[in-house]
Amino acid sequence: MKKWIMLTGLLLAGAVFAAPPQNTSPETVLVVAARGGSPEQEAMIDRQILSIRKIWPSVQIVRSKAELEAAGQTRPAILLLLGHGTHNAKRTSLVMSDGRLGADALLRYAGTQSVLLFNTMAAAFVPFFADRTPMVLSATDSTGQFNPPLLTDFFLAELEASNSRDLAEAFREAGKKLDNFFSTRHLARSEKSMMLRDGKAVLPPPPGEGQRLALVSPPPSSDAADKPAPPSEALQDATEETCSIARRAAEIAKKYPSEPGFFLSRHYTICVNPEKSAVVEMIDQLVFASGGGPRLPMPSGRHNGRLIRPDGKFQVLSMQMIPPVAPGSVLELHRTMRIGVSAHLPELEAAIPIQTDLPVESYCIRAMEGDYRIYFPNLATAPLRKSSAPSERSSWTIYASPPGKSLPPWRDPPDEHAAAAKRGGIRITTWKSWDDLLAWANRMTNRSLHLDDRARALTGKLIAEAKSPREKVRKIYDFLNSLRYVSVPLGGAAFRPLPPGEVLRLGAGDCKDKATALAAMCDLAGIKAERMLVNRGKEMNPDFPCWQFNHMIVYLPEWDLWLDPTDGFTPMGDLPPGDNGTMALSLDNKRQRFRRVRAQEGKNEIVRTFQWQPDGNFSITTRATGIFDYFQKKTMLLPMLPYQREAELKKRLQGIVPDADWIGYDFHSVPAGGESTLVLKGRAQVPLLIAEPLPELREIPSDRRRLSVRVLFQPSGGGVSQDRRRKGEVVELFRDRTGIGYELNNRTDPPVKLAEELNKVHAAWLRTRLLPRNP
Repeated sequence: MKKWIMLTGLLLAGAVFAAPPQNTSPETVLVVAARGGSPEQEAMIDRQILSIRKIWPSVQIVRSKAELEAAGQTRPAILLLLGHGTHNAKRTSLVMSDGRLGADALLRYAGTQSVLLFNTMAAAFVPFFADRTPMVLSATDSTGQFNPPLLTDFFLAELEASNSRDLAEAFREAGKKLDNFFSTRHLARSEKSMMLRDGKAVLPPPPGEGQRLALVSPPPSSDAADKPAPPSEALQDATEETCSIARRAAEIAKKYPSEPGFFLSRHYTICVNPEKSAVVEMIDQLVFASGGGPRLPMPSGRHNGRLIRPDGKFQVLSMQMIPPVAPGSVLELHRTMRIGVSAHLPELEAAIPIQTDLPVESYCIRAMEGDYRIYFPNLATAPLRKSSAPSERSSWTIYASPPGKSLPPWRDPPDEHAAAAKRGGIRITTWKSWDDLLAWANRMTNRSLHLDDRARALTGKLIAEAKSPREKVRKIYDFLNSLRYVSVPLGGAAFRPLPPGEVLRLGAGDCKDKATALAAMCDLAGIKAERMLVNRGKEMNPDFPCWQFNHMIVYLPEWDLWLDPTDGFTPMGDLPPGDNGTMALSLDNKRQRFRRVRAQEGKNEIVRTFQWQPDGNFSITTRATGIFDYFQKKTMLLPMLPYQREAELKKRLQGIVPDADWIGYDFHSVPAGGESTLVLKGRAQVPLLIAEPLPELREIPSDRRRLSVRVLFQPSGGGVSQDRRRKGEVVELFRDRTGIGYELNNRTDPPVKLAEELNKVHAAWLRTRLLPRNP
């Protein structure tokens, strides 16, 4: 018996000595598995978890923030991250099944023996563990690598095949196999791995890449923006230049006391090559007036440049993370952007914004002369001088902002459909003329004007009973307007319309598909129609030939009639928001011809009637025509599930009558007449407190004029009196207790101003005429 006990003890001891290293103990491995973001990535994560369970059978897997909290505060020996990670100037996080998990929530595991970062954007998580964890393995070394890392599968396969379970050795071997994977398939290497021991990079980069890995700065604390940058070996003494920049930044900061920061200057150097590619070098000087803030665009990732402190001392950035920034510091960033010809367009097209959410004190553009055109939308600038020194091979034109005139911060306009609202910037193109662009556009689109037998037969059927040419157009327009809007802009389909027969077969199409079918079918009916390119919702510059269009509509010269059959919410003779007032380029002319889009005179009227009962039940009836009808139909006729539409209407009801209980709704539409009626039914305690009588006005684009608005308040069974007392342009209707209302007829004010005026009048009525509250 004693011998048996001794033999058993020796066998157990041998098993202990033969066990894997401590860092693979099944009780000390924690896997945080975020969501994949797509079915394919979810399947990939599930497959990887199966492999992990084979390596560590008792591993703990958490897929949500709640599960992570339930896991307790026990610190594992290995922390492994999978799934979809995100990183921007505000936060670094994992997308869990129950919301985003901030990387700072994982800091409690920073003292583990090993952290394995195999999630997307893995490099962004490295700073949270680099100085606190003995070993950090990251599948990527740059925040610019967005794809799910391929290294994960190679690493797990290496661990399964290895007996020693040495994480570092498996990581090195997986990297070699990944290199071979890219090279044998002649693929560009899309990811590079990173290994850190005690905060220092120890994994050499692939041959020929040079030493790319830099020491990663630790993440700033929550109050780091209010503290000066810590001492660093890279900090250099102030020079006359850096002191001058710091003094100028301090002086200019007085102009922007309420801004979190501003651009001291923005310098751009533009070079367009003969093969129609472009290189743009950018130098930005960003001043942190208040040490950062919610609107300050803090650049993420690694950068080249300088960080100049308020005392003139500076730190050179060489492809590294930006350290904590002190108020008054100047971040000078050097970047290079390479632009190639689009896969869809035959010429170079580039738009470079200069105006930002922060003020720009000055800007300068240096452009090499060449076979291209340059345009500065919404920038006050002109050529200053030409530089053609003997030491320079080419001539350069210098453009700059006017002295003392800064570029204000960009603010989204209150009217989202304002055509002239756009950021200031630079546009570059190699198109020589509009005629060249038209020749290319016609080659792309004219073949789609052919009507096959199916399209001809349907056109004949539609117009068979029409009594006039205009009625023929209406029949064709109403049919195409009723088809679903579907757009698949892939490859040449981004510009080449589907043939009308294909549109009819699918029962759907986008703007260019429907417009081309409408033009071809009208031509068969003997009515001349032109396809027109417009920049819907924006303005375009007819003096600058380039592709400035996002929409196609139809023009009938015989009646000076514009038609847009795109989304199905506008009757013939009316246009959706964004079309009216824009410039349009005709596709059906060999030489350029522009026209200003003008909707035919239409009645834009909305009548909102509030009717309530003594028991608290009420109804809000909205009868709309013209542009008001467009928005009302868009809410009610878009393809939505019943519960989605009801939720949208409940939200609208709450915006008009807060704290009201939902009862239901009715909707009636006259497609050809362009009129719709929506009735919202609810219940509220008397008196009926109305928050905003007409929120729809804020959706109306500024280019729509002649708005007729009536808001009526009626007790049950009561009518509105016809007695009127004029106060300026606001007509107040009321007599004793039968009813009250307001009418603003044929007003041409901007819709936002009109809504504000109407609300003021309505608020005054509420203060003087509210019924006493029930006890």
